[in-house]
Amino acid sequence: MWRWILDKWQRFVDRCRAKRELSPENLRVLTKEIKDIAEISSRVWARDQGLQEKVHKICKEMDQLNKLLERASFKRLPDDKKRELHSSLVVSRDELLKGLQSAPCPTDKIQ
Repeated sequence: MWRWILDKWQRFVDRCRAKRELSPENLRVLTKEIKDIAEISSRVWARDQGLQEKVHKICKEMDQLNKLLERASFKRLPDDKKRELHSSLVVSRDELLKGLQSAPCPTDKIQ
């Protein structure tokens, strides 16, 4: 009996966690993080024109995604598509962070 109740509770908790993870608000937070990291990296590598174009493209895509997240049609998407979007955003954020960590120091002088 207790095992059955515990299993039901665990499934309920898992569903709530998945719903929260795939919510439009959580995805908006991820897109904002990605956009912020991209803008920071554009400031670090201000002289690299190719990177500036990529950053502009990333910011534009994140703005478009934010507009899509506001639509009611997004809520009707299947959970697997939302999960795929979420994992893709997490991978993108991690890749941007790795790139930012490899940035050169802004100065050679020891502070």
